[in-house]
Amino acid sequence: MNLFYRTYGFLILVLLIDMNLIIAQEPNIAAYNRHRTGLNIGYGNQKIAGFEIDSEHDYEVLLIQAQYNYRLAQKKFGALDLLILPQYNVTKYKLTMDLPKNYGYEFGVSAGLQLSNKIIHNKMDGYLMIAFGPHFVSGVPDRQAEGFIFSDTIAVGLLLKLMDTIFINVKVAMRHMSNAGFKEKNAGVNNLIFSSGILVNIQKKKSVLVRNSFNYTF
Repeated sequence: MNLFYRTYGFLILVLLIDMNLIIAQEPNIAAYNRHRTGLNIGYGNQKIAGFEIDSEHDYEVLLIQAQYNYRLAQKKFGALDLLILPQYNVTKYKLTMDLPKNYGYEFGVSAGLQLSNKIIHNKMDGYLMIAFGPHFVSGVPDRQAEGFIFSDTIAVGLLLKLMDTIFINVKVAMRHMSNAGFKEKNAGVNNLIFSSGILVNIQKKKSVLVRNSFNYTF
């Protein structure tokens, strides 16, 4: 899964660079909501819309994912959020490619960071996201041990303003699951996942004067 980790490392580098830019920007008046919550529904496989991540196994997932964002930093052109993603997902998979599909499930909680930047002022934001966390899977292809597993996710997405406090959340993610070598059979399960959902501000918007580049409001 070298492609996944190269992409993962690249996005972490981009996040670190943009985090420094956000913190180092000139003082400004920042209007933001510290808390957001939402729900995402999605579908994942090894091949979506002509893009293929892995052809050596078959694992489909119907994603049912809650989302909580906590605003860590806000500047004129960008923002950094802490991200919590509890989820319960329904799966279909083949033990081997020549066998029929079985039904299963997975659940867990991932945490990470979301870095967003304005694309159209007050209408659309784009973002990069990385998340990691423990999961449980009831069944997986034969190349991977079932049970306790770790999930790594990288994603790009758009937030489209629907109403004053409600946003449509659309993202494309690449996810890798494996058990870090705790059990035999650890080749991993990989998915491309497209999801959409609703994100809602749950705290009234407020304006904050940021007095210097190292004194921003939490």
